[in-house]
Amino acid sequence: MVRMGFDDRWIARVMNCVTSVSYSFRVNQEMVGPIIPSRGLRQARGLFRGVKIAPTCPSVCHLFFADDSLVFFRATIQEGARVKECLSLYEKASGQLINYDKSAVSFSPNSSPALMDTIKTILTIPVVHQHDLYLGLPTISMWSKRLQFNYLCERVVKRIQGWNHKWFSIGGKEVLIKSVLQAIPTFAMSCFKMPIRVCEDIEKECANFWWGLDKGKRKMHWRSWDFLCKPKGRGGLGFRKLTEFNKALLAKQLWRLIRFPNSLVARVLKGRYFRHVSVLEARLGKILKIPLPATGMSDSVFWRFDAKGKYMVCDGCRLQRGLFSPPEHQSEHPNESWWEFIWSLSVPPKEATQTSTLDICMWLKQQLSKEEFENLAVHTWGIWKEKQNFIHGDRTKPMAENICWSSTMLCEFRKTRKLVKISNQSVVANSERKWTPPGRCTLKLNVDAAFNEDKQQYSAGGVIRDSQSRLLLAFGKQINQPLSVLHGELLAIREGIKLLYEKDFQDVQVESYSLLAVQAVTAHQEDLSYIDSCAADIRARIQAPIISKLSHVRRSANKVAYFLAHFVFSSPTSFVWMDG
Repeated sequence: MVRMGFDDRWIARVMNCVTSVSYSFRVNQEMVGPIIPSRGLRQARGLFRGVKIAPTCPSVCHLFFADDSLVFFRATIQEGARVKECLSLYEKASGQLINYDKSAVSFSPNSSPALMDTIKTILTIPVVHQHDLYLGLPTISMWSKRLQFNYLCERVVKRIQGWNHKWFSIGGKEVLIKSVLQAIPTFAMSCFKMPIRVCEDIEKECANFWWGLDKGKRKMHWRSWDFLCKPKGRGGLGFRKLTEFNKALLAKQLWRLIRFPNSLVARVLKGRYFRHVSVLEARLGKILKIPLPATGMSDSVFWRFDAKGKYMVCDGCRLQRGLFSPPEHQSEHPNESWWEFIWSLSVPPKEATQTSTLDICMWLKQQLSKEEFENLAVHTWGIWKEKQNFIHGDRTKPMAENICWSSTMLCEFRKTRKLVKISNQSVVANSERKWTPPGRCTLKLNVDAAFNEDKQQYSAGGVIRDSQSRLLLAFGKQINQPLSVLHGELLAIREGIKLLYEKDFQDVQVESYSLLAVQAVTAHQEDLSYIDSCAADIRARIQAPIISKLSHVRRSANKVAYFLAHFVFSSPTSFVWMDG
């Protein structure tokens, strides 16, 4: 509710209703209770000793996920009887019966056969040597990782074999590879580091499916799989490189260990692998550059490649592919502008895909206008389509009719896109086009930030006016080295709010041109980046009776603040003008 923006008083009332609830039950026509819930499910300490993977790890007694349950206990007659007692008690309390035929119990290798038979008799559950899979993952680690995870490759092959009798377009194959084949090993990869050979085998099957088979033999692979895994902006098709995707998924687990150090898996791994240190040994190189908030905030680790400081798997993949390169290294990809041009063509996606395979288009792009190039792309695709119809024995059209059909299709496509564009432009943002004075007995503060590229300086400017549009205060100030444009906009808002407190203004509406800055302050979302430290300062100061609200306006309604921010660059010092 906090993230969704509910008021604190409403949240307190709802939580009061939830935490003060009690339950009563009718058993044999008599009321039993009340029962006051106090804690949820927890590890059953005292009933079973559970298992530990190391002496310093917490004991794990059970793992529950939906209708799959794992219970761990020591192979003794006493604990086996306790497990049976718990299962019987559950059946009596819930009215549900446990299917013992679908259940199984396994023992460690050092358990004696006599003890195993005794516990099996107590539980009335069949004994298995090992559980093959739990939630689709292997439960026992084998000596050969390739053999252990070879079932993933078999699932991919089985899925492809069910498709071989069908005809797929290029776009259809692309969708199936991305959304089906490469999604099969995702869950296993998020928990285990896959052997390189397993990843290569899966990629090999995907490549064979992409290029196709001819009479049981694979066709020529005109491009390597590494090339097809490049982003479309660099000539590839955006397929996943599974080894890199595996590392990115495992990095997500590392991120969760950092963010939730008190979770069960974090405590187990810490007791086993890093008892006396943290999961990461932090480097202090850039800590002094992080802006410190005026309000108290605890330190946290954040991912610097995301605007909100959160680690995303896609960011991990892009980092390994070198897609976070600084601007000075972009010359390593000379054809990137060409591919951006191809995918920006105002033609259906199939035509763009077909055209991008022609090397001669690099020369034609320099000779033709964009509209002429789009016509060429569509007509080329139409000719290729007729060739495919002829090969497969379908009816073909004369060349003149084919050209007319391609032109008509392109015209209809452009009309549709134009209508969609007009429809999107008709949606007017919920913000003022011109500056409007505040209500009676209310003031309005407009702030803005500016950047001088020659001087490499940021500045803030703002103006305070009343309901009669009278100027009460204007200011301009240089900002000390913000870390980004958004950070500069937030610093500008903070400078304006500081003046409100210093000059003792009250009931003020604050407006800014930066929508991202306003959202960073008003949105109740988790933000781990340096932006949130500045936004937290502003959030703490937005309170009655000083400030009534913070909102976004268009540049046309923020012209005075925009002018004052740029005027700072021609002024020798910062300034504050105040009426009277």
